Amino acid sequence: MKFNTILFIVLAFFVGGCHQPSVQDLFVKAKDGKFYRDKKMYVFAGVNYWQASYLASDEWYANKQVLLHDLDVLKALGVKNIRIQIASEADSLAEWSIKPGLLTSPDVYNGKVFAGIDFLLNELMKRDMTAIMVLNNYWPW
Repeated sequence: MKFNTILFIVLAFFVGGCHQPSVQDLFVKAKDGKFYRDKKMYVFAGVNYWQASYLASDEWYANKQVLLHDLDVLKALGVKNIRIQIASEADSLAEWSIKPGLLTSPDVYNGKVFAGIDFLLNELMKRDMTAIMVLNNYWPW
């Protein structure tokens, strides 16, 4: 599966479950130095929770109860934006790679990690939270 196909699938999971008037209104946009979403000014507090999609997966030290608790606490604190790591390579030779990762070898993806991403995005929608999905890896290689 090619990366563009994967990106489309990830976005389809997110957009498919929303009941907003238009797809364009789902995205946060900048205009005149301010953020807008659904034609209203968008003010937010956000956090970096890179491991959220992995906690939601049945593959990586999965602990959905911890994830759900964390999301509830963040929501109660007024956090609206969550920055999450989506793409990761599970290189068996790389000491610091995320294992298991989304990409297990060239053009081979781990469906359980995708299911975790879908679960996480659904939980964020239930809480009216927005995901900033990092679609690249940040490891040193």
